[in-house]
Amino acid sequence: MVPILHPNFIKGLKPGDLAKWENDHGGKTVNESLMEHAEKYIGQPIYDVIRFLETENMRHCVPSSVSSGLAKLPLDYVYENGTRTNERTSKKLPLGEPLDGKKAYESIMPYFTTITKTPDEVHQLGKDMLNKLYPEVLAIARNVTGKQSNETAKEAFIQRLNQSDMFFNKRPFPANESDKNAHNLCSSIEGAKKFCPSRWATMETWFAEARKVMSMLDPKTIQMFHFNGPKHTTPNCPVDMLPDFNPSSGAQSYLRSTKDCKKSSYYRIPFFLSRPKIYEEWSVNAHEARPGHHTQSQGLVEHFGDSCGGVIGWLGGVTYYTAFSEGWALYAENPLIARDTDVYDNEPFQKFGMLKWQVWRALRLIVDTGLHYKNFTRDDALKFFADFAWDTSDSAKKEVTRYQSDPGQATAYMIGQLKIMELRDYATKELGDKFNLKDFHFYLLVQGSAPLSFLEESIREYVQCTKDSKLEGCYEVLNPVVPDEEKVTEFVGVIGEEMYEQPERLPIVSYM
Repeated sequence: MVPILHPNFIKGLKPGDLAKWENDHGGKTVNESLMEHAEKYIGQPIYDVIRFLETENMRHCVPSSVSSGLAKLPLDYVYENGTRTNERTSKKLPLGEPLDGKKAYESIMPYFTTITKTPDEVHQLGKDMLNKLYPEVLAIARNVTGKQSNETAKEAFIQRLNQSDMFFNKRPFPANESDKNAHNLCSSIEGAKKFCPSRWATMETWFAEARKVMSMLDPKTIQMFHFNGPKHTTPNCPVDMLPDFNPSSGAQSYLRSTKDCKKSSYYRIPFFLSRPKIYEEWSVNAHEARPGHHTQSQGLVEHFGDSCGGVIGWLGGVTYYTAFSEGWALYAENPLIARDTDVYDNEPFQKFGMLKWQVWRALRLIVDTGLHYKNFTRDDALKFFADFAWDTSDSAKKEVTRYQSDPGQATAYMIGQLKIMELRDYATKELGDKFNLKDFHFYLLVQGSAPLSFLEESIREYVQCTKDSKLEGCYEVLNPVVPDEEKVTEFVGVIGEEMYEQPERLPIVSYM
């Protein structure tokens, strides 16, 4: 039997205690007893919930034409196997509280945005940003195709985008590498190599391109960050590639490492996409690796982690503010790479890929609030991506499913990006010749993942201290303490008189 306890947990028990345990528990050892209880009180309930979701709950899912989010909930009637019954719903929770999907969304969305904007205001912001960004997309289409009409240029450009050289797989994947059986057989690297060889070959091609892009982008950030000294911001841990075998994944993601980098951080690539696009890789790479999530998230644990341990160290490890973390990664795409470097000069298709993902984030503001607050159907959401991101692929379908399943999360990206850009504009204007982009990024990233209002206070403090270093508290702000690497500790807990190592924290996963 595999032990379920850390050895130190029962290290203090004397042989007599262990013997008494077995005597009192029918001859079962401590490990056997706890395994039995884990199966009964943890494993079985989890299994029961999964079975309920797959059977009883699934029968009552309604068609997307009826409801695709929180906005229309609660419904008037119970549905069974996609058909409305004559049974009316109670529209109340078991203890009598009334259900209201829109009101629930009003409470959920600010958790992700960390600001006071209402769903209606966020929806309008999405439309405003779409009106700003979409003409840039049309301009690329006109320039590439030579067509003057937007509609004609769009049609010709989409035809070009659908040619085989625009995808990592030059021909469609075999059906037996794309069905439910493949999802089970190809759920590991070994299984993928054996049972999904075409997909695995494409994955290796994608990995190679992603590594090449990382090597191209990293030197472009030299003037953006402090790479040494007391304001050292960038991580030393490398980024490696990892396939994401979740069939529902429609976009890339990032998994950071630990402070000591016992293993690499990972840039994860979805394995079960039908036609992964080459022209999106540069911008997505900037989002997930450097200067995006890897720079922010891995840089945080390497340079700015709490050195005292205890509750504060624990708290810093379990809090996560999507608006800043995803806002930073989107800011890394644009303006850091798109505007502050020459990466996209003479690269119209990669520039289109970058702008497409900017448009996509604006559409998220529209679609997420639409599904959960303004009575959008799933088809309404998909039409926005078809009309403005020019995407009707399985990636768009998987992404809309994601927004339906996680209300509010998709609004955080552009909200965070716009706030960071606003703070940068403020600091640039206030400081003039004293503005230093490396310092600005340091004072943003040193705070870790935090609410946008807190980050604004931090940047305003940095600006005021840069303007007048004699203000109270400014010496500490302008002269950061370099952490003593040897003294930085992980939180250590105590059970009785025995010390035990903190269980490895759940990894922070960031999604495109």
